[in-house]
Amino acid sequence: MLIDLHENSTRFDYTLLGVNLGSKRCQMLAEFVAINKSLMSLHLSRKQIQDNEGQDLAKMLLTNNTLRKLELEGNNLG
Repeated sequence: MLIDLHENSTRFDYTLLGVNLGSKRCQMLAEFVAINKSLMSLHLSRKQIQDNEGQDLAKMLLTNNTLRKLELEGNNLG
């Protein structure tokens, strides 16, 4: 998936089911989504994302103009 994000060859919609992100993986995902121009919807519900990871995801939105939906329901965001 990270290669697809980097090469702008992702599907329009990704749902990360059964993937434990953790802090480093979430940071990497945010960095790759920030530069991606093909992904339009990303579902990260119930991934135990904390505030620090949430900040990385928020920064990603400053540069990504393609993403239209970011689902973060059920995480540990303050």
